[in-house]
Amino acid sequence: EKVEIEGEPAQEVSFSYRADNKIKYVYNSESAEYQRYINGEPMIDAENNEQVTVKNVILQHARHYKVTDTVYTNIDLIGSGKAEYFTQGTMRTGTWKRESADALTIYYDEEGEEIAFQPGTTYIQILRTETPITAE
Repeated sequence: EKVEIEGEPAQEVSFSYRADNKIKYVYNSESAEYQRYINGEPMIDAENNEQVTVKNVILQHARHYKVTDTVYTNIDLIGSGKAEYFTQGTMRTGTWKRESADALTIYYDEEGEEIAFQPGTTYIQILRTETPITAE
């Protein structure tokens, strides 16, 4: 909680999984959380009928590939890649690394140090390596 977060301002972050699946997070400075939207509409939690909010958002870029002769896609989650991190209305860039199926994924900042997140709910969005994001 006491870690000072430095980075670029990021009041909104958006990306698309497909043309019909557009995701956006909007930072609410009063609650210090990001509100999640899908296709321009608030994402509502079915359990409490409230908009989904999170303290931290991680955009983890990983290689996706089609499974031959199926409709399925596999994702390489063992290895490493690029990542963006959003917390307290701030964006940082860095990397992720997972050494084996039994290991945790560790997230690193621009200088290779393990990144600190705010206590609370964290959404990890797995994106294709080439997925563009917009942060403002």
